[in-house]
Amino acid sequence: MRFQGVSELARRGGGEPLRVLAISPEDAPEKCPVIIFSHGLGGRPRRLLGWAQEWARRGFLCLLPHHRDGVGSGLERGAPGQGEFLPDLSDRTAIREALASDGSVFESRIIDMRDLMDALEDGVGVHCGWGAVECESMGLAGHSIGAYAAQVLAGARVHWGKESGLASHRDERVSAVLLISPQGAGRLGLREDSWSDFRCPMMCVSGARDRGAEGEGSDWRRQPFEAAASPFRYQVTVPGADHFAILGRHTGEGPAHSGQGPPLHAITGLFWQAHLRGDSAAKASLETGRFQAEPGGAWFNFEVGQDDDPLGSA
Repeated sequence: MRFQGVSELARRGGGEPLRVLAISPEDAPEKCPVIIFSHGLGGRPRRLLGWAQEWARRGFLCLLPHHRDGVGSGLERGAPGQGEFLPDLSDRTAIREALASDGSVFESRIIDMRDLMDALEDGVGVHCGWGAVECESMGLAGHSIGAYAAQVLAGARVHWGKESGLASHRDERVSAVLLISPQGAGRLGLREDSWSDFRCPMMCVSGARDRGAEGEGSDWRRQPFEAAASPFRYQVTVPGADHFAILGRHTGEGPAHSGQGPPLHAITGLFWQAHLRGDSAAKASLETGRFQAEPGGAWFNFEVGQDDDPLGSA
């Protein structure tokens, strides 16, 4: 695994460059599979390093964009894993106010992630020293508002007011999606049937105390998993964890899980191996839940979406 640092990428359409933190595998394949990981509202890429480092160890190039709503510009300070987290919008009232005052923030996330995929197609990987990348099959991951952008690009249909009904903004380059604390129906243009045509492989991760900004219960976070039409969908629920404990930050609400990070990083890494790399052993492990017998694998609840043919034709 190599910590590549921060690069500023030009956008096809011009405008302010997109700042991206990159972590690459130590021994990258000839064409490296890519995961784009979007931080939460008021967050920053460095908070996601534990996840990205594990995925890079499994052979994936991990790109973490720094969105315009992110806290500070401290991406370059310190070595990976060092230093305290910068403060973020951990209060639901602050999140509501931020979205109300600048509703374009969620659309800007989608633009950032699309622009990054475009840049990869234009060969930015070689220019930045990341090597050749696999552009036809990318993974998207996101926490909170980042999960919203990821699920929209993976096929969740939305109604933004300027459209007559639910519209798809699916990007065909997205082959698998990881949603950490995703949104359910009733917010940001999502409706009950937003996932009726959602067929992209998905894994959702949320906490049993993971409430929405308007106080929605943890069941609301499960709606993408329960409603999606994808034959490959998985739900990981962490008992007692709230919206920020999922990322390893304990807010004092519910029990702390000091060791929760590595098992979550590992199970999500298994998901990427199965659905970005086509690893049949990883896919079988997910479908059967065999990993639950491994040390540290039993403290969270794992569910597989029910389907007539759960292993599909792949």
